[in-house]
Amino acid sequence: MKNALIILSAFILFSCNSDDDDDDDDVDSTTNPTVSSLTINSFKETIDRPAIDGYESYKEITAGDIVQNKFMNYTVETYFDDELKEDNQYNYFIYQNEKTTEFYPISEKTQGTTQQLFYDNNSKLSGIYWEKINRYYRIIHNGNNIDYFERLTGSLENPNTEVIIRHILKFDNNDNVIKAGIDQDLDGVMDFENKFIYDESNNLTTIEMANGTTVNISYSSIKNTKSFVLDNSFGKRVRRLFCSEVYGSSMTEAIENLEHSTHLTNKDLSSAISIETNQANFYTKYQREGYENATHTIEFFFE
Repeated sequence: MKNALIILSAFILFSCNSDDDDDDDDVDSTTNPTVSSLTINSFKETIDRPAIDGYESYKEITAGDIVQNKFMNYTVETYFDDELKEDNQYNYFIYQNEKTTEFYPISEKTQGTTQQLFYDNNSKLSGIYWEKINRYYRIIHNGNNIDYFERLTGSLENPNTEVIIRHILKFDNNDNVIKAGIDQDLDGVMDFENKFIYDESNNLTTIEMANGTTVNISYSSIKNTKSFVLDNSFGKRVRRLFCSEVYGSSMTEAIENLEHSTHLTNKDLSSAISIETNQANFYTKYQREGYENATHTIEFFFE
């Protein structure tokens, strides 16, 4: 019997996810009474591929609890020809004092590697350690909603550690990234600026790249439940700081795919096989076509 093709999860998979709330914790959820009263208690993601070209059918079910609208741990069940082959539990987010201190990317679940988050005395994100590639990042907060995100040669404690590259991010008062770029000579000035424009719902509507490329994004009225839970899990600003290298890159598609906006894009809607929503207009089920005739379904269960 042939081994089934490996299918990668596309929904709750993000090495790049993040927040450091300056003075405002989760602005969207605390200022919107509809959002703040929401309680999501679990999620389930299913990848289902039928038997094809001599390969057996494959199904992967990822399910986990959500506590205070934050991801916790999860289990993964793997089926070949409807027979359960693996059933494993994994860490996802670990919290201390309501802050994420360890994040285990789903893409690294088999290695069990973590990304550790460190905070200063003001509870602001000050550093990240990515275990898989043994890499340290330092975050410096400069006031005026400007943060430095620095890739380092060594550990945060090593006095001989040097900066390999620095990204600078400028935020608005809702912790949206409005400017980003590289500061190659470490003089505190971006060598180029990517600019980002948002609507009143904190949806990224326009990307203006330093190379002159402009991308406009339109949105549906359906709220992005996954993004909402990730913002609560990391904290909104920290999640975006994790993606500093993407915001400061020339990859417009990668920036679009961050899913940092409040609502689903119209492109998301056109890609969906089916979508179900609740009364608050958060999606409870989103299904789309995937690789090798698979269907990808993510569901969120509300109280």
